[in-house]
Amino acid sequence: MAGSGPGGERLADEREFEWDEDKDQINQRKHGIALEIAAQAFSDPSVFEFADDTTDELRYNMLGFVGDRLLRVTFTLRGVTCRIISARKANRHE
Repeated sequence: MAGSGPGGERLADEREFEWDEDKDQINQRKHGIALEIAAQAFSDPSVFEFADDTTDELRYNMLGFVGDRLLRVTFTLRGVTCRIISARKANRHE
Protein backbone atom coordinates (compact mmCIF):
# COMPACT_ATOMS: atom_id res chain seq x y z
CA MET A 1 0.00 0.00 0.00
CA ALA A 2 1.57 3.30 -1.06
CA GLY A 3 2.03 5.72 1.78
CA SER A 4 0.38 4.00 4.68
CA GLY A 5 0.16 6.36 7.59
CA PRO A 6 2.55 5.57 10.39
CA GLY A 7 2.82 1.92 9.34
CA GLY A 8 -0.94 1.53 9.59
CA GLU A 9 -0.75 2.10 13.33
CA ARG A 10 -3.75 3.46 15.18
CA LEU A 11 -3.77 6.93 16.67
CA ALA A 12 -5.67 8.18 19.71
CA ASP A 13 -9.15 7.92 18.20
CA GLU A 14 -8.55 4.39 16.85
CA ARG A 15 -8.65 5.34 13.17
CA GLU A 16 -6.16 3.90 10.75
CA PHE A 17 -4.58 6.38 8.34
CA GLU A 18 -3.03 6.15 4.91
CA TRP A 19 -2.00 8.52 2.13
CA ASP A 20 -0.23 8.55 -1.18
CA GLU A 21 3.50 9.28 -0.77
CA ASP A 22 3.63 11.38 -3.95
CA LYS A 23 0.70 13.52 -2.73
CA ASP A 24 2.44 13.83 0.63
CA GLN A 25 5.53 15.27 -1.05
CA ILE A 26 3.39 17.67 -3.12
CA ASN A 27 1.47 18.72 -0.01
CA GLN A 28 4.70 19.38 1.88
CA ARG A 29 6.05 21.55 -0.95
CA LYS A 30 2.77 23.43 -1.45
CA HIS A 31 1.53 23.80 2.16
CA GLY A 32 4.52 22.89 4.34
CA ILE A 33 2.60 20.13 6.15
CA ALA A 34 3.38 16.42 6.07
CA LEU A 35 0.27 14.24 5.92
CA GLU A 36 1.62 12.21 8.85
CA ILE A 37 1.47 15.41 10.94
CA ALA A 38 -2.03 16.13 9.60
CA ALA A 39 -3.21 12.76 10.98
CA GLN A 40 -2.54 14.11 14.47
CA ALA A 41 -5.33 16.69 13.99
CA PHE A 42 -7.87 13.86 14.33
CA SER A 43 -6.84 13.52 17.99
CA ASP A 44 -7.99 17.06 18.77
CA PRO A 45 -11.02 16.72 21.08
CA SER A 46 -12.63 19.80 19.50
CA VAL A 47 -12.25 18.56 15.90
CA PHE A 48 -14.95 19.69 13.47
CA GLU A 49 -15.76 17.47 10.46
CA PHE A 50 -17.97 18.41 7.49
CA ALA A 51 -18.78 17.01 4.06
CA ASP A 52 -16.85 18.21 1.01
CA ASP A 53 -19.33 18.56 -1.85
CA THR A 54 -16.83 19.87 -4.40
CA THR A 55 -16.04 16.45 -5.95
CA ASP A 56 -17.88 13.35 -7.13
CA GLU A 57 -15.95 11.22 -4.61
CA LEU A 58 -17.36 11.20 -1.07
CA ARG A 59 -14.85 13.37 0.80
CA TYR A 60 -14.79 15.17 4.10
CA ASN A 61 -12.97 18.14 5.55
CA MET A 62 -12.04 18.62 9.14
CA LEU A 63 -10.57 21.36 11.27
CA GLY A 64 -8.34 20.33 14.13
CA PHE A 65 -5.35 21.58 16.06
CA VAL A 66 -1.87 20.09 15.94
CA GLY A 67 -0.03 22.00 18.63
CA ASP A 68 -0.97 25.63 18.15
CA ARG A 69 -1.74 25.30 14.41
CA LEU A 70 -5.31 24.88 13.18
CA LEU A 71 -5.26 22.58 10.14
CA ARG A 72 -7.86 21.88 7.47
CA VAL A 73 -7.55 18.26 6.39
CA THR A 74 -9.37 16.71 3.42
CA PHE A 75 -9.92 12.96 3.61
CA THR A 76 -12.08 10.06 2.50
CA LEU A 77 -13.04 6.86 4.26
CA ARG A 78 -12.18 3.45 2.87
CA GLY A 79 -13.68 0.94 5.24
CA VAL A 80 -12.02 1.53 8.60
CA THR A 81 -9.15 3.44 7.01
CA CYS A 82 -9.03 7.22 6.74
CA ARG A 83 -7.19 8.19 3.55
CA ILE A 84 -5.77 11.70 3.91
CA ILE A 85 -5.83 13.60 0.64
CA SER A 86 -4.43 17.00 1.61
CA ALA A 87 -3.78 19.30 4.55
CA ARG A 88 -3.08 22.98 4.98
CA LYS A 89 -3.17 25.68 7.60
CA ALA A 90 -6.78 26.80 8.05
CA ASN A 91 -7.51 30.31 6.85
CA ARG A 92 -9.10 33.00 9.04
CA HIS A 93 -12.58 32.36 7.56
CA GLU A 94 -12.51 28.72 8.61
